[in-house]
Amino acid sequence: MIKSIFTGLIIVYVAWISVLGYPFGKYGISQSAEKKEIKAEKGGNTMSKVIELRDEDFDQEVLTATSPVIVDFFATWCGPCKMQHPVLEQFAEEFAGKVKVAKLDVDASETKAREYKIRSVPTLMIFKGGKVVETMLGYHSKEELEAAVSKHW
Repeated sequence: MIKSIFTGLIIVYVAWISVLGYPFGKYGISQSAEKKEIKAEKGGNTMSKVIELRDEDFDQEVLTATSPVIVDFFATWCGPCKMQHPVLEQFAEEFAGKVKVAKLDVDASETKAREYKIRSVPTLMIFKGGKVVETMLGYHSKEELEAAVSKHW
C-alpha cells in the first residue's frame, strides 16, 4: 500500500515537472520562459514579421493589400500549425516588402474561417488583388511557400 502511494507521488511529481517545470525554481517559472525573459532584457528580436489578424481587420490587411498575402488559418491546439509558424516567420523575414504574411486563429475568428470554408488546419491561402489565388492544406516548407507565391508576383 505504501509502495503504491510512493509510486503515485513520483508519477505526479514527474508529470508536474514535464508540464509546469521545476516547482522550486525561480518564482515557479519554467526554464524556457526564463530564457525568453532574458532574451527580451538583452534586446533580443521579439518582433514578429507575421501579422496577427482578427475578423475586424482581415479585409483591410488582406483584401486591400497591393502585394500577395499569405494567410495561415491556424488553431492554437494544432501540432502542425505550431510547426508551420517558425517557417512562416522565416519566410516573412526573408521576403519582407514583397509578400505580406499573416495568421488568423480559426477559434478566435470564426466568421472569416466560415467565410473561407476552412475545414482543416493549417490551411494557407494566398491572396492577390483581394481574391484567393491558391490554397495549400497542411504543413509546407519555406521552399514550397516560395514556389507557390512566386507564381503570383
